[in-house]
Amino acid sequence: MPKNIVVVIYALTTDQSIAVGKRVVDIRQLTAKIPKQALKEYEKAVRDIRDNNTQRAIERLEKSVKVAPDFYNAHLGLAQEYRKNGGLDAAEHELTRAFELNPREGTPLIQLGEMYLDKNNFERAAEVLSQAIRVEPGSAIAHYALGRARYKLSEYAEAEQAFTRAALLDKDFEAAELMLLHVYVRQGRLSAALSRMDALLQKNPGNSRNPALEKFRSEVVTALPSLKQGAEKQK
Repeated sequence: MPKNIVVVIYALTTDQSIAVGKRVVDIRQLTAKIPKQALKEYEKAVRDIRDNNTQRAIERLEKSVKVAPDFYNAHLGLAQEYRKNGGLDAAEHELTRAFELNPREGTPLIQLGEMYLDKNNFERAAEVLSQAIRVEPGSAIAHYALGRARYKLSEYAEAEQAFTRAALLDKDFEAAELMLLHVYVRQGRLSAALSRMDALLQKNPGNSRNPALEKFRSEVVTALPSLKQGAEKQK
């Protein structure tokens, strides 16, 4: 799974519902009070995004939110396109607005937290991502991003908790598993790191080799005697 969250753009079609995660959202709830012109610009922007025409998508989404200032999807999409273009301040504004419009949806906060991570503002990232988890406790991405923030703040116990939760929520979330290994190493728990590495390697035996993980394991094995020797001297 990539570091950054997957971009979420909802295409408004003639169908009466769309899937959002594991939930089904009635399109009529999303568009009930949105002017037709705003919807038209939004749908054109979705096509531009699919064609990788970021600048044109931004122009259409800006028109959409100008016509319909309370159009949640347009604000969220605009934030994502601003991020692509490096407009982080503008993206922050749009994500904040999106959350104000839909405070029961964690996506704006998760993306905002990831943006703070990109800006190395780890304390703010941890704050926003903790809020995201309160809104959406079942999000593996939110827990993983929070773990990254805690790790950068050297809050390893909290990072371990977040990465462990992310891995439990998504059994195939390899990035969370790998970061958990780094936490163990930072804490000096090399034996625990080795045990978890072996479990991961056994999960994908045979042709599914993981050279990076195998190299990491070799480094931990090399460091383990020195750690044990240091512990003996302290006794």
